[in-house]
Amino acid sequence: MEHTDRLLVAVIDDDNAVRTSVGFLLASSGWRTAIYPGSRTFMEALAGGARPGHVMLLDLHMPDMNGVELLLAVRRLGIRVPAVVLSADPQGELARRALLAGAHTVLGKPFDSELLLRTLAQAYLRLPRTGGTGNP
Repeated sequence: MEHTDRLLVAVIDDDNAVRTSVGFLLASSGWRTAIYPGSRTFMEALAGGARPGHVMLLDLHMPDMNGVELLLAVRRLGIRVPAVVLSADPQGELARRALLAGAHTVLGKPFDSELLLRTLAQAYLRLPRTGGTGNP
């Protein structure tokens, strides 16, 4: 996607290896990132004036607040930034609830790098979903 150097992805995941690999992938692809080790840290950052980014990439299963709870909390703040959800169980009930809460799509872990980049761009542009469990 062109001009990704101006776009910010908020990455919220409790797994350090995922945060590191996603951060590297996005940076090497021209995206800016703000990386948070969990839902509460992200919510605290928002309360402190941090911007939510142009797209949120969040883990579904986190110990402090799951991805659905986070998405709903962000929406209650009036933030309508598109969200892409990562999950080791992309077909599960919680993944279905994430889609109902307004997630653009749910991608399985491990994820394909090109699919993730394409999905983030589509979420930002609010294009129809491709890949993941969010397919129409």
